[in-house]
Amino acid sequence: MNNNNQDKSNKTADKLFKISTNKESLKFLLVYIIIGFAWILFSDTILEYLIDDMQVILKIQTYKGWLYVFVTGIVFYLIIRSKLVMIEQSANEINESYMKLEKNSQSLADSEQRYRLVVEGSNDGIWDWDLINDTYVFTIKSKPNFGYEDGELTDSFESWKSIYHPEDWLKTEKYIRNFLDSDKIFYENTYRLRCKNGEYRWILSKGKAMRDKDGKPMRITGSHTDITDRKQMEEKVNRLAYYDQLTELPNRFMIEEIGIEKIDYYRNKGEEFAFVLIDIDNFKHINDTMGHKIGDQLILHVKDILSDTIKPNHVLARTGGDEFSIIITDSHNKEEVLHLLDKILSDVRKPWLINDHDIFISISAGLAFFPEHGHSFDEISKNADTAMTHIKESDKDGYAIYHPSMIEKTWQRMLKISKLRNAIKKKEFYLDYQPIYNIADHRFVGVEALIRWKDVDGNTISPGDFIPLAEETGLIHSISEWVFQSVCDQLNQWDSIGFDNYKIAMNLSGKVLTGENLTSIIKNTYGICDSVFSKIEFEITETAVINDFEKAIIELNNLKKLGIKISLDDFGSGYSSLTYLQKLPLDSIKIDRDFIKHILSEDAEESMFKSIVDMAHDLGLNVIAEGVETEDQLRFVRKNGCDMAQGYYLGRPVSPGEIETILKQLI
Repeated sequence: MNNNNQDKSNKTADKLFKISTNKESLKFLLVYIIIGFAWILFSDTILEYLIDDMQVILKIQTYKGWLYVFVTGIVFYLIIRSKLVMIEQSANEINESYMKLEKNSQSLADSEQRYRLVVEGSNDGIWDWDLINDTYVFTIKSKPNFGYEDGELTDSFESWKSIYHPEDWLKTEKYIRNFLDSDKIFYENTYRLRCKNGEYRWILSKGKAMRDKDGKPMRITGSHTDITDRKQMEEKVNRLAYYDQLTELPNRFMIEEIGIEKIDYYRNKGEEFAFVLIDIDNFKHINDTMGHKIGDQLILHVKDILSDTIKPNHVLARTGGDEFSIIITDSHNKEEVLHLLDKILSDVRKPWLINDHDIFISISAGLAFFPEHGHSFDEISKNADTAMTHIKESDKDGYAIYHPSMIEKTWQRMLKISKLRNAIKKKEFYLDYQPIYNIADHRFVGVEALIRWKDVDGNTISPGDFIPLAEETGLIHSISEWVFQSVCDQLNQWDSIGFDNYKIAMNLSGKVLTGENLTSIIKNTYGICDSVFSKIEFEITETAVINDFEKAIIELNNLKKLGIKISLDDFGSGYSSLTYLQKLPLDSIKIDRDFIKHILSEDAEESMFKSIVDMAHDLGLNVIAEGVETEDQLRFVRKNGCDMAQGYYLGRPVSPGEIETILKQLI
């Protein structure tokens, strides 16, 4: 570029020099003619006037010619020198002008190149809308992400509109119209443009309007910025915040926002909608016994059932681990809502095939209506939860519509829990002991520790009334630790007075057995030692081990290593009890009291009883009959080979002091 400009500069200077030379030559000729004519005309006249002698005049004329040549030569020299200096100055000025022009041209080219690099190297594009001439130029189309070739889309408003997302165009068309009709200067909008492959990318469009003196827009110029990555990140964050990752359903935060919107909408319309809270029954049991992976599959199974029934405009969400929420719109007909829930319950009750096994599941659901059962979403959801809790505390596997009386029941339950916590804190529990005898020689062999609760009002509360609540709330762990310590203290006390050949059996909750650090808790019980371990027997039930059978076996083996005996309680009350005899590390089985109660009234019971005893003995297990209340029952169990027995006929549960009295009589 520099050489071309220099050549142009030189050629222009030469051309200007030639033009100037021709003009000056004509001037020199004219001056020469004028001077010559004046010299000839006036010089001879002046000589004749001054000199009379012709010889002198002729001689002077010779010198006059030389003088003319000399004078004209000096004049021409001065003129030519002056002109040449002027031409040189002009040429220099021209060259300087071209140098400046060249420099400005280079700066402009560099600026254009930088601008082009910035535009091409960023997500931005330029757009210019000439409203007077109705032309629209936009460069975002040339970006590689859009995939269009040069010339494939024309610079026109229609071309830009042709790749606009249809849903966004309806909004943008109105937005542009309002902007043009306003007096605003700055324009900003967000929308999607279609790529050549059919995908859409998000664009942030900003611009500034030029308006005439009347405020009428003449031109809008601005930039297009590709914000697709930002939008995708915003969408990802939004999904993390408002959607459940496993089911991809709305989560608790999302349905709360939707619920608030629905309340505003239906309040203005004077209509109602239903809110349903659903909880999977015994989900923790399935999750713990079969693993979290199976638990997740169960969640997805229930989600699919609900999705098949709950269609738009209803809203389905997962609002907890095993909890789903439903907003049923247009629910003015309650019978239709109940019919919907009946269908859901029916579909859920169908066997769920997992790992080639049929698993039967159920759900509990609570239902509340707006505005009948509340005027805010918090109130509606709380009342639906109260209705669901009511079902779960009764028969489960069903649904209930909220009623104010349910709050009283829930409140009473909360009071019971609070009362139980207070009982643990104040140690309101005590232990009674029921004797256990060897049947063959009626020898006292030990006792079973039975927990009792006497509240501050002096009322005695049986274990059947508070142990299930303790297991449900997790308070069973604190109660069990108290029982461990109390039994240990009692064994040490009896040992100190010479009663050292007797055992104490106690019930062990399945929650505690499969909980955390059972062995460590027992080892850390104050005053416990190896000699005490050998005098302890834990009684477990079939339901205590079924929740997590593998872990139960591990923990039972750990207890056996300490010297603690294990007994399977309530044997004969469950259909699958026989399968546990070979798998569990047992020392004895206790035949259920209901089995003993009917043993003399049905002929088939005797042969079955004898078979159980023989099978237990073949496995090296002792057999204890519990609930022996008559002499005939005692005679029967002795006849059929039972090793030990306990029951009201042999001795009721009594205080430690009364047991000591019995032991002293045996010395």
